[in-house]
Amino acid sequence: MAAPMQRSHSSSVYLVLLSICLTFFTGVQGLVIERSLANGVDLRILPLGDSITWGAHSSDGNGYRNDLQKKFNGNKAVYIGSEHSGNMTNNQHEGWRGYVIDQIAQRAERSLPDRPNVILIMAGTNDIGHKVDPAGAPKRLGTLLDQCHSACPDAVIILAQLTPRASLEDEVVTFNAAIPGIVEPRTKAGHKIVIVDMSNSKNGLKTSDLADGLHPDDGGYAKMATIWFEGFNTAAEKGLITAPVKYPRISWKSVGEIAMGIGRPKDTVFFGDVDGDGKDDYLSISTTGSLIAYKNNGANSASTDGWNWSPWGTIFDGSSDVLNIRIADLDGDGKADYIVVDPKTGAATAQLNGGPKADAPDHWQWTQTPVTNGFGASSTIHFADINGDGKADYLVVGEHGDVKAWLNQGKSDKGFSWKSLGNITDQYGESSRVEFADLDGDGKVDYLVVDNIIGSVEEWRNGGQNSDGAWDWEPKGEIAAGTSRKGTGVQFAKLSGDKKADYVIVDPSGSCYLWINEGVYTG
Repeated sequence: MAAPMQRSHSSSVYLVLLSICLTFFTGVQGLVIERSLANGVDLRILPLGDSITWGAHSSDGNGYRNDLQKKFNGNKAVYIGSEHSGNMTNNQHEGWRGYVIDQIAQRAERSLPDRPNVILIMAGTNDIGHKVDPAGAPKRLGTLLDQCHSACPDAVIILAQLTPRASLEDEVVTFNAAIPGIVEPRTKAGHKIVIVDMSNSKNGLKTSDLADGLHPDDGGYAKMATIWFEGFNTAAEKGLITAPVKYPRISWKSVGEIAMGIGRPKDTVFFGDVDGDGKDDYLSISTTGSLIAYKNNGANSASTDGWNWSPWGTIFDGSSDVLNIRIADLDGDGKADYIVVDPKTGAATAQLNGGPKADAPDHWQWTQTPVTNGFGASSTIHFADINGDGKADYLVVGEHGDVKAWLNQGKSDKGFSWKSLGNITDQYGESSRVEFADLDGDGKVDYLVVDNIIGSVEEWRNGGQNSDGAWDWEPKGEIAAGTSRKGTGVQFAKLSGDKKADYVIVDPSGSCYLWINEGVYTG
């Protein structure tokens, strides 16, 4: 199909005149001519900012985003971002309540890898309100613009001058007045930036449009949507909006339900390779800590849906609360071990997995071994291999997602030896949302932040330890969008046997649904 012909300025004028004539001569309202922006190019939009981007004090939580999305005719417009708020379906954004410009810049790293072709920025409100060097805020905003341009040179940035506020209005005026000065040299250097004025434009907000003297009310957010859309029109007229670029992302193949569950809660379901064949098995832990296992025999034949499991029954008769149990390979023999962590000290004891043995209790061989006297609180401890040597390391996740690590040096006379690495990550997410899984099959677990409501996942790829001793984490953005299933939990397990962790959701009864990780493609 031929590309749609771009309407010339003269033809646009003709259509307007035609509409006026229809109204004048017939009394009938003129035709409403809907036209797309930039010849209907797809819009991958990143809303970036603070609580106003989040939608604070709007009645539906959508802020300006839903009103703006409704204005696009002929363009497929999709919001991206690691945050979700509001009752609209596509409610993603990168709006962080209370954040100043430098903090917003840190959070931008979550979504810039997803290569938006339009970035909406309004930032600086909290630098002024919290009195965080307001005079230096324009310079910091310029640094944020450079960061976005460096990551997405093809994207157009629509930069908003701040909305008014009931207090500190002089500071807002001063900040807004500085914005053209930071934009001009960048546009001359080839950056694609359009400024929109949220206060003094034709549709600009007044203090009467604020719900609390700072955040807009619904009418104020509607005005913001109109002003943002004017920015889109300006960008399109200047030829600044281009198609979103393709970027590497993980391909997920939906398999559907692979296990019906055994009627136990989702929090008692684990996955781990207990027989050392390279495929994680289905494990369920009873209220007393006993380990029930089902062997993973792989996918059923092409003519049969689902997955093939063989029951082993109870393979270890434990006596611990499920919240204190971890499943991981400590000794590097390829078989997952059973670990019990003290909830107060983080001290750990393991049952090392010797595999099936006919004359052993429960027909499985286990050897009790001390692991460590403890390095942290039980609820935030993970055992996962961060350096790719096959042995699970001891990780303690801080409240905001920073990780302290102790490398597993192998067995010693007293159980296991550990080497402290200190902090190895920045703060990427709440501790309850942090998971570790090897998504690329290189043997090293990657850092994941899971949305516990919809199941979306962000990734920081583990690049290993640098020559200076620091750990390298490469932001990959959102690598899984989540599902519509409610009340489910997300787990990652190597079910297909190709060394890459697959995406599994577990429903409240223990039933499991699988998306196979088919590796990275560019699209």
